[in-house]
Amino acid sequence: MRVSWKGIYFILTLFWGSFFGSIFMLGPFLPLMFISPSWYRWINNRLVATWLTLPVALLETLFGLKVILTGDAFVPGERSVIIMNHRTRMDWMFLWNCMMRYSYLRLGKVCLKASLKSVPGFGWAMQAAAYIFIHRKWKDDKSHFEDILDYFCDIREPLQLLIFPEGTDLTENSKARSNEFAEKNGLQKYEYVLHPRTTGFTFVVDRLREEMSAKRKSYSVEYKKGIVEDSWGQNLTVFCKEKMFSIRLVRKWRAEYGNFIEQVDKGNAKKRKCGSGLQPLFSELEVLICEWVVDRRAKALVVNRAQIQEFALAMAPQFDIAPEDFKASQHWLDNFLQRSELSLRRSTGTMFRLEDNQDIKRALAFKSFIDDADFSKYNLSNMIANSFIRNCSVYGPIISNNN
Repeated sequence: MRVSWKGIYFILTLFWGSFFGSIFMLGPFLPLMFISPSWYRWINNRLVATWLTLPVALLETLFGLKVILTGDAFVPGERSVIIMNHRTRMDWMFLWNCMMRYSYLRLGKVCLKASLKSVPGFGWAMQAAAYIFIHRKWKDDKSHFEDILDYFCDIREPLQLLIFPEGTDLTENSKARSNEFAEKNGLQKYEYVLHPRTTGFTFVVDRLREEMSAKRKSYSVEYKKGIVEDSWGQNLTVFCKEKMFSIRLVRKWRAEYGNFIEQVDKGNAKKRKCGSGLQPLFSELEVLICEWVVDRRAKALVVNRAQIQEFALAMAPQFDIAPEDFKASQHWLDNFLQRSELSLRRSTGTMFRLEDNQDIKRALAFKSFIDDADFSKYNLSNMIANSFIRNCSVYGPIISNNN
């Protein structure tokens, strides 16, 4: 077997770098984890990101790795779930080259098998970086997933998590197991990929979506108190599902119930909680603005800071907000984007339009009118009808199927 000196140099450099880095870079800050978890994570992530530039540099300079990214780029600072095929045991390292250019290395976390956390150097560093280690048994991994996702939500860290739905790398044995699964369930056999495991992926996506939905809205103290009182004596899971709330959020409100009663008694139910500077003064207005931004994005329309400020000033009178009380300043806008976990996307080369049911109905109605009408004296009519239908086909497959 041929031994590559480049490979040996690469492995030794990363091993000794992670070994001493774990001890002398990350080790001194471990006590801070118990004093202030958010500050510990802030410092730790930046130290890890600094070290990750080493494998990125080695991959590109030593091995001549070139990175080509197509489609939509990463959105820096936005919470994301990244899925990859697992062709080799080391392909997850290539993500760092992409994130260094299009996102932040400090935000990237990887889901790995639990045995790797015991590796000296590498395992220590990945544990300190809050990588997620799993046993690939859902009954053992579910609670760990819940804890780690709640942790990142508590410290308001925009997690960008890499998951391998296939569960393992591509080998002859794993391919044989995948083909056996395909035969048993009447599925197609794959040559270069494995059948994915969907339980963990769907759980992570639903959990993060639930947390984001809960944090996009702000509620008055009086409303929180009412929700807690309504939840007493009921099955919390069923109650939260009916009310479309996060179970974790309602449990948090229950723990703060005494504080809510005190604030309501003092007449402060509609004011900000003391010491909570990120709580909005005009929560209903911000909910409306957030929905407006999401709606424009769904329609592939540009949303910039000036437009948000103009819309906010235009909508403020509807909530009886006096002009002298709300200026839609740059400071307010920065806090609003942070509270709502919104980021203003940079435009990419991918252009798209979503289906618009009204335009589809109009297009079909027009085509039906053209088909039923007698335009035999005009040769131009069919050309107009067909041209119109072809131009409208971008709205969805319904038109093309009826053309």
